[in-house]
Amino acid sequence: MSNNNERTFTYELTNDTLQIASEDGLLAVAINNITAVTGTVEGDPAFVVDGKTTAPLTIVQGTPITVSASSPNGRLDKITITAPAGCTLQIMGQR
Repeated sequence: MSNNNERTFTYELTNDTLQIASEDGLLAVAINNITAVTGTVEGDPAFVVDGKTTAPLTIVQGTPITVSASSPNGRLDKITITAPAGCTLQIMGQR
């Protein structure tokens, strides 16, 4: 995702991993699973999902989540989103 100057982006992740670093400049990402196979999102340090600080979690079909930094105006850092074989995650990011 480096060197991308767009304010928003969309990405479809299938059978792969996406890593987000602070250099990407993302304030938040929304993740929607469109398959029956669960995906995961984890980070270090903790991040915020739908307003609550959390640790690694699964992303199930039909339950979109929004991930944001744990501090206001912070950037997402050290976030890993994984879509294993058979899983497709739709991701929308905001800078």
